[in-house]
Amino acid sequence: MSAKFIVPLQNLIDAFNLEELYLPEDASSIAISTSEINRPGLQLSGFFDYFDPQRIQILGKSEFAFLGQFGEEEQEVLIEKYFATSPPAIVITRNIEPTEWMLRLAEKHRVALLRTADGTSSFMAGLIAVSLFTGSYVRPVIKGFDAIYAKPVAREIQKIAADDKEGKWITQGVVGLSAYTVACGAPTVNSCNVYPNLELWESLDPEHKYSNIYNRYAHVDVEFTNQKTSFELVW
Repeated sequence: MSAKFIVPLQNLIDAFNLEELYLPEDASSIAISTSEINRPGLQLSGFFDYFDPQRIQILGKSEFAFLGQFGEEEQEVLIEKYFATSPPAIVITRNIEPTEWMLRLAEKHRVALLRTADGTSSFMAGLIAVSLFTGSYVRPVIKGFDAIYAKPVAREIQKIAADDKEGKWITQGVVGLSAYTVACGAPTVNSCNVYPNLELWESLDPEHKYSNIYNRYAHVDVEFTNQKTSFELVW
C-alpha cells in the first residue's frame, strides 16, 4: 500500500529522534514522497530490478552481517552501487557504527545517513504505525509517539505483553493493525515479514508444500477456518 504525499525529512528526524550522521542539505529541503520502506538485502547482492529508490532505506544487523562476509574492498563496491541509486535517506538501526568509507560514499552520492538506537523491527513498526494511525506523514503536526503510546489500548497491549513474555499475538480485521501491536512490544505472528519466519511457517507446513508462498518478504494476514492449514499468495 502506498500513498501520494510529500513530507520533509526533518519531520521524521524530529518524530523518531534520529541521529544525523550526514545530511547533503537542510533536512527540511529533503522530500520523502512515499510511506513505503525498504531493507536492501537484494540490492546489496547486486539485484536492482523493481527497486524503488524513493523509499526510505533501512540498514540493520542482518544487512551488516551480510556485508561482513566480504572483504572491505568488495563491501565498498556493493555499497557504492547501492548509494548511487540516491535514496532520500538511509537509516542505520541499533546504533551500528558506519565505516569511514560508508560516510564518504554517502557524501559522494548526497544520501542522507541517519541512525537510531532502536532495533530494525521496532523502528520499522513505529514508522508504519505512525503513518497508518496518526497521519503524521500527510499532516505533519504530531511530534513524538504519544499518538501511539498514550492510548489506553496501547497501555493494555504493553501490560499483557510484559506479563506474558512467551505469548504470541495475531491481529484481524484492520489492515496494518499488526504494525501497531508490534510497535507496542507484542510479538505478532502476522506482522510484516521482511525476512520469512521459516521456523514458524515450516512448523505449520512440515512437508514444505507452500514454501514458495511464505519464503519471501510479505505482509501476512491470518484467517481462522475449520479447514486444514494452508497458505495463499493474495497479491
